[in-house]
Amino acid sequence: MIDGTAIVVGAGIAGVIAARALADRFARVLVVDRDREVIPRPHVPQQPHTHVLGAHGYRLLCRQFEGFDADMEAAGAPLFDFGECPFFAGRWAPLGKFGLVSRSSTRPLIERVLRRQLAARPNVELVTGQRVTDFVLDGGRVAAVRFADGREAAADLVVDAAGVGSKTPDWLTRHGYPAPPRTEVDLHGGVMTQLFRPAARHKREWTIMNVRRSGANHRHGVVSWVEDGLWRVSLWGIASARPPRKPDEFVAFARAMAPPLIAELLEGAEPVSPPAIYANAWSQWIHYERLPRFPDGLVVIGDATFHPNYEHGQGMTFCAMTAEVLADHVDRHGLGRRDAAGGRSPRGHASVDPSGASLRFQRDLGEQMAPWWDWNLSTELMVPGVAAAVPAPVTLAARADALRHRYYRWIRGAGLGDAALWKRVMEVNQAVRHPRDLLRPFAIWRGLQGRLRG
Repeated sequence: MIDGTAIVVGAGIAGVIAARALADRFARVLVVDRDREVIPRPHVPQQPHTHVLGAHGYRLLCRQFEGFDADMEAAGAPLFDFGECPFFAGRWAPLGKFGLVSRSSTRPLIERVLRRQLAARPNVELVTGQRVTDFVLDGGRVAAVRFADGREAAADLVVDAAGVGSKTPDWLTRHGYPAPPRTEVDLHGGVMTQLFRPAARHKREWTIMNVRRSGANHRHGVVSWVEDGLWRVSLWGIASARPPRKPDEFVAFARAMAPPLIAELLEGAEPVSPPAIYANAWSQWIHYERLPRFPDGLVVIGDATFHPNYEHGQGMTFCAMTAEVLADHVDRHGLGRRDAAGGRSPRGHASVDPSGASLRFQRDLGEQMAPWWDWNLSTELMVPGVAAAVPAPVTLAARADALRHRYYRWIRGAGLGDAALWKRVMEVNQAVRHPRDLLRPFAIWRGLQGRLRG
């Protein structure tokens, strides 16, 4: 354990998961959030909407937070297998037990459970209602954070988990560092969500029903059973199909979907929450990993660097994956250490020079996230008006990217007619498998067999 302090800026899901990893590695962990100790948090506009904890994310959280699953079960979050959830994208996907297990709940429940688990760590302190306004640089290293009231807190490692509102890009340029490049993909849409109490005739034969956009229909809806026996219903609209803006438009929008199954499910259902609107349907990647230099003592995680479009349902899983990378870099790559320690680290790894550790972390994190950005982009490029940034002149690498995106779209469609292939596609989407596994002979052969069957 490093005899020092780690400060996490932001007590959202990314920040809390990162703080849990750091609690095993630093003598003191300070988690700072601008919101008061209240959940739902007022500065999280996506909070009421559908959040699906992916299968890999569920496995990681169960490992990282010892009582996570027990607390979720006690709160009534149903356990389910993604293979048993009806999925429509022009046709119904095969159903079966895939071993891709998770729990379905609202985001506030997940946040409460994670915070309660984190609070059990004696070396963790949560400070709410306090805003970090600046990082303090000392000789090329971030050595402290400065609060809005002018006070400073020294740190051996600062983790920016402030979400899409992160000010790190501005801070870097203000201190003479190059601005990180960014990639954005905007699907020009949004989502409207309500909680409903289902009619008595509905039993929980499924946990999540996903009716995806397909063809020229750019409407997308998800119905999920959550705690207290309620349904959380989210309706997305992108491109020309703008999402509903008024409560009386909710069912009409669902009725225009193909098929209108969600509208039929809502017959007799009782709304138990006001509708929430989030006019955002974009992905963003701030490429800290491409910078030639970056201050030590600082790392950027979560939506502050890699923000996938929420329709992919991967954000919380990526937060849990990032915590694994963070822990590895503290253990083996000198992250958070000011000087190289002699001999071996407490965890048995050979000590390394900690200079450049922050940039090494950002590059490793970028390398881990890149395949899923590519996987998601393959579907986002199907939306009218969305274009990928293609270098000019068109290079061989750009042509390879375009070919791979076409293949990913094809293999997704092929999986809808083949249970074994669909299981592999779902494993990739749930981050249990790497996207390149779909380039292996098994997947290609199953896809071609389906094509031959017609």
